[in-house]
Amino acid sequence: MNSFLQKSSALIVVNIFLLDLALYQNATQSSVYSEGIKTGVASLAVDGNKNRDWNQGFCIHTASQNDPWWRVDLGASLPVAEVVIVNRLCTSSSPCANHMNAFEIRIGGKENGTQKR
Repeated sequence: MNSFLQKSSALIVVNIFLLDLALYQNATQSSVYSEGIKTGVASLAVDGNKNRDWNQGFCIHTASQNDPWWRVDLGASLPVAEVVIVNRLCTSSSPCANHMNAFEIRIGGKENGTQKR
């Protein structure tokens, strides 16, 4: 039983590490949408803040354009087990459109990515 607990603990540590690969890494995007004092800069997606409310200034946002993109540089060649995409918070008091209906995730060492998922 002790061996099982040790293996489980190791898995938990690995999962936590994998979730944080992009945390505080250099992020860029194709354009930035601003509204008043709110500016949806790319670094907001990797700042560790889990608040999804655009009205509070916590989300990235590109300007309206064809083929917008967001990118993060992990700083090294690392295995990626999972990518989690989270949409901003939409409520009746803060309505917004769902612009996440068609997107690509590319993982690779080149600027344009080497693998589509």
